Amino acid sequence: MKNTTDKLNLRSDIIAVVSFMLMTMLIIPAFLSPDMVYGSQTDWASQHYAIPEYFRTLFYDTGQLIPSYAPNIGGGESIFSLSYYGFLSPVILPSYLLPFVPMGIYIMLASLIAALVSECELYLLLRRRYTPSISLLTTTFFVLSVPLILNTHRQIVFTSYMPFMLMTLHGAERFFHSGKKAMLAFGMFLTAMCNYYFIPAEAAAVIAYGVWLILEKNGSISFKKLIPYSLCIAAGLLASAVLTLPTAYLLVQNRDASANAVSLKELLPTLRFDKLTYYNSAMGLSGFGVLAGLYYLFKGKKHQRFAAILILSFPIFPVTLYLLNGTLYTDPKVLFPFLPMALTLTADMLNGLPEFKSKKFLVFFVLFSVLSFFISGMSPMLGAYLADAAVVAVALYIYIRTHKSVFVVLTFAVPMVVCLFANNYDQLASKEGYDTANSKEVYKMFSEMPDDDIYRTAVDTRRLYTVNKVYSKRHYSDTIYSSLHSPYYNSFYFNEMYNENEYRNSALTVRSKNIFFNSFMGDRYYITNQPVSNYGLELIKNDGEYYLYENKSAFPMAYIRRDVMSERQYDTLKYPDKMIALMNYTIVPQDMPDVELDTELEAVDMSDIFDSAVLKERNGEKIIDTNDGIAEFSYKLPEKACGRIIMLRFHVADPVEKGKMSWENKGDVRININGIKNTLCNPEWKYKNGNNFFEYVISDMSNELDIIITGGDVRISDIEAYAIDTDKLTAASSGLIPFKADMSATHGDVISGSFSADYDGIAATSLVMNEGFSVSVDGKEVEPVRVNTAFLGFPVKSSSHKVEIRFKAPLLAVGKAVSVFGIIMLLVCLGLDIAGGRKKADISHKT
Repeated sequence: MKNTTDKLNLRSDIIAVVSFMLMTMLIIPAFLSPDMVYGSQTDWASQHYAIPEYFRTLFYDTGQLIPSYAPNIGGGESIFSLSYYGFLSPVILPSYLLPFVPMGIYIMLASLIAALVSECELYLLLRRRYTPSISLLTTTFFVLSVPLILNTHRQIVFTSYMPFMLMTLHGAERFFHSGKKAMLAFGMFLTAMCNYYFIPAEAAAVIAYGVWLILEKNGSISFKKLIPYSLCIAAGLLASAVLTLPTAYLLVQNRDASANAVSLKELLPTLRFDKLTYYNSAMGLSGFGVLAGLYYLFKGKKHQRFAAILILSFPIFPVTLYLLNGTLYTDPKVLFPFLPMALTLTADMLNGLPEFKSKKFLVFFVLFSVLSFFISGMSPMLGAYLADAAVVAVALYIYIRTHKSVFVVLTFAVPMVVCLFANNYDQLASKEGYDTANSKEVYKMFSEMPDDDIYRTAVDTRRLYTVNKVYSKRHYSDTIYSSLHSPYYNSFYFNEMYNENEYRNSALTVRSKNIFFNSFMGDRYYITNQPVSNYGLELIKNDGEYYLYENKSAFPMAYIRRDVMSERQYDTLKYPDKMIALMNYTIVPQDMPDVELDTELEAVDMSDIFDSAVLKERNGEKIIDTNDGIAEFSYKLPEKACGRIIMLRFHVADPVEKGKMSWENKGDVRININGIKNTLCNPEWKYKNGNNFFEYVISDMSNELDIIITGGDVRISDIEAYAIDTDKLTAASSGLIPFKADMSATHGDVISGSFSADYDGIAATSLVMNEGFSVSVDGKEVEPVRVNTAFLGFPVKSSSHKVEIRFKAPLLAVGKAVSVFGIIMLLVCLGLDIAGGRKKADISHKT
């Protein structure tokens, strides 16, 4: 009889697994078209495959699994600035064994496989307690949760840890059932290695699950069991220290001062059930799941009440989200690790539906949901939750009246609709754009470039898609888009060099059209898919589709110059003098007598530049007439600006018109001048760029400006413009003593080469200054200094010198040591499991 039951259960399990996996595979074609790739056009296209691809490229170049330095991105950064995107992740590391698989394809497949594996693991976790039908229905809620499928093509790191998280929860079950520790400890280690950001939430969720298991079995907390359980979790976390300690150091040191602080109002108690359900990247619970939480809060056993209290605390007390986000935001994306435990309440509710008779509770549930909707802002996602709550209440009311289980299916209606809507709403990257960013012709151009020196190459084919793209081990770039980056370099990019800010998020330091910046950063070559006529660029190759230019005014990536200026004097300069000073002087921290700065800039009256579109003027502001949200016109340059490099700047007021949905671009102002774009985003947006000063460096030698303005509320003031002769750019680079790189010794964490200086001075580089640099000149270590506000510099004497620059990530050595200790603890856990298994086998054999 038992064998028959096992066969029936196995058949039911197979049908269940096939059912929810098939549902997943049917949802995907609903929003995927042949001209798209399976990845969002924003963060996925620019970060989530490009940065892991760079990890793999760096590994092939250096042979180091754990390098310290990422020299090819963003002017050079600690590799741990990029760890958010899968550095040392068990999801990414297997790709190192597959050099023939493009990283974009690998990420698409890996993210889908991770989602499918997570579904299977959750089903098996539920089957420990529930029937195949209850487990299937509960897993279906998991499949339809917005974060799961959405983040297979959007924010990969938000959910890619879930297979290992569920492995850890299976390990928790084994720990309390049989005392085995290894799966719990190793699972926690692998989960933590996926992404440092979610570790607080993951660890809290695993500990909470252990408490839930203890309460389920004993009805009360047992510290005797909880302490060894926590030690296993600690072993996994300690083993991940090689990732977490160097990253934590950077988080503390480089936390962007411009990041938006969380206000006290955001931490006050509220009732945001959308943060459990349908708020962008939320926990992913359904309306039925919220009902289950509320029900077991009053009617549950101790373990059910514990789970309900924990889950319901998140939408009521935002401070919990604040802590789980590492005191950065109150974003609910950190709640996804708690979804498996929350779904146990859903399963209990489904299992107990035959005994559920309380119509009054359904009324309470709906009224409570209506209250949440009205007191929390009546947002679209709260509206989706309210609709879900209403449908769930109606479905259960009909079920109570008819006792027909078919009506329970209605509880999946809104989750299905929202899942499809959310995935359709996400704009996928175009296949054309993806192919352009991964063009074989561009790769070929890199293979044909000189390899006898170190220099940068600017790729301006798809600006957003290529911001983190590294085409070869000798491709050095000054662009970066990472949540963790050098605040010095970010400030230099926007505040010292006055680059345009095209995007809504100022963490994006993309390819600039500012010829001064590009020359300063050593962008010797420039690749584009359109012909350009910018000053200083000489066409050296055109294969019909792509153009390769050489910038004759590009600085070396390291150099010595005679002219220096103190930071004290530099800080007194105004726009645009700072940029000209940087082009002609090395800015040093030492105090010294002021130099006489002749920028040779000529002020140009361009106060009438927007007059063709001005509706009226008020309080010194030009109010732009944007019919249907757009104004297009041309402006003829004043005679004394023609044939010269132009610097233009003006103030744009924060728009009063604001979007009703935080993810929409309503309220943004965009002004495009000769292809140079600036954006001021909706001031209500979480990552608002605060770009109130639109700045342009125009070097295309055109005598006319083509201007496109978009936005509903555009108010411009404080227009100022300057012109400078083109030969001043050439003169700035002509007096530099260049660093000659030894490319045979330059790779990974080391840059080696030589100087031949005929005077004492400060060697300046365009390598972003980070703690961890060491510099030796002729074998003797010298003290690095920060020059030009953001970059590595060091003193040199008059003579020829052999120079070696090394980078060692702070706390990496400590992290490795702690990881070794943690791995020993993991092996001890494994050894104890093996010994315990043999002991049980011996006892069984004797009996």
